[in-house]
Amino acid sequence: MFSKAISATVLLSALSAVQAQTFTKCNPTKTSMPPPPIANQQPETPSLANNHIACPDDDALGGVQVTDFSKESADWFALEGTTIDYNGGANFVISKKLQAPTIQSHKHIMFGSVSAVMKQSPGAGIVSSFILESDDLDEIDWEWLGSKPNEVQSNFFGKGDTTTYDRGQTHTGQPNTITEYLNYTIEWTHKSIQWSVGEPGKESKVLRTTTFDDPLTHGGSRYPQTPMKVKIGNWIACPDATDVKLAGTCEWAGGQFNPASGPYTMSVKSVTVRDYGCGNSGTPYKYGDKSGSWESITPKGYCAGPLKNQAAVAASPSQTTKNGGVFAESSTVSSATSSATGTSATKDSSSAQTTATSGTSTLATVSPTKASSATPAPAEISKSAAMKPKHKMGALDIGVIALGLGLGYLVM
Repeated sequence: MFSKAISATVLLSALSAVQAQTFTKCNPTKTSMPPPPIANQQPETPSLANNHIACPDDDALGGVQVTDFSKESADWFALEGTTIDYNGGANFVISKKLQAPTIQSHKHIMFGSVSAVMKQSPGAGIVSSFILESDDLDEIDWEWLGSKPNEVQSNFFGKGDTTTYDRGQTHTGQPNTITEYLNYTIEWTHKSIQWSVGEPGKESKVLRTTTFDDPLTHGGSRYPQTPMKVKIGNWIACPDATDVKLAGTCEWAGGQFNPASGPYTMSVKSVTVRDYGCGNSGTPYKYGDKSGSWESITPKGYCAGPLKNQAAVAASPSQTTKNGGVFAESSTVSSATSSATGTSATKDSSSAQTTATSGTSTLATVSPTKASSATPAPAEISKSAAMKPKHKMGALDIGVIALGLGLGYLVM
């Protein structure tokens, strides 16, 4: 991981090397509580240096959160230096080098689904992204290249492992992802991850399914399985194509960023986040040990979603309304279990019902995204790893370091 004090040169080098481009303030699999005090001995002062600091618990969403981005939402926060234009949605605008407008959710989910109605930014060298990311650097990605308007890329990482870059796939033959608002969904359980795309309000098509025991997960050890927050951002992957250190990244990103042709805007109309776990506002998600396995996370089980009631402890339903977003705890969302091969549809048999309204966000009937059983033809999918050596989504976190602040420090 990068230190909190880096220069612009190091920043740009980091963007090229893309080693450890995702960041965590505290990794629960790397830290521990201080040892118990010994009689007649001064207690040890916890510090990161002696590896005796305890990571904070992860605040749990514990239900369904729908955000209409016609106005700023209190359920999300902008990373330092980020400015979002709320005009017909949240607009992530890039007009000059080192900009990386990014927002992040306050709450975590322990398995669940995230759907974003959005359109990517145009522009060579620019990458639009939305990801799920955990404290121990599990990660699930959607990425769009500004130079390629008819494709989207999916990817995942486990425990920050970037020793290989063979997990990415490119899905071609999509509608124009720059001019059209589409609904992009990640459906995540302990059994599988599904990436699906569709027109808003219509049935989505599953583009990819990765199971827990897929060879790419190395026996499940690199399968994302710890509490996740959501990040959405727009960033510059190729600020300078003449820099030899950026050659691979610039090739992947379609060439050098050209500010003269900007500004470049990614627009997000709405985001729906569903937490399938049993955490809530009073019960955060906790790491039980350093294994980083889903079995070690408490509270255990599913209280919503397709695997509801599997080893789950029932939670008492409640509803909370927030400015700019509506939050329904212990929702009654449920759906049929999708097959491990990803060839079955994800359907919902019930929905969360509430009529709460706050700001411009209204939650009336929340129905999880429907995904068709269609499996893309082999020609529609290609491995993207070869085109993006030493690159993964977390680079938006690096880019935001310098956003508005220039050269200084990590904001995460």
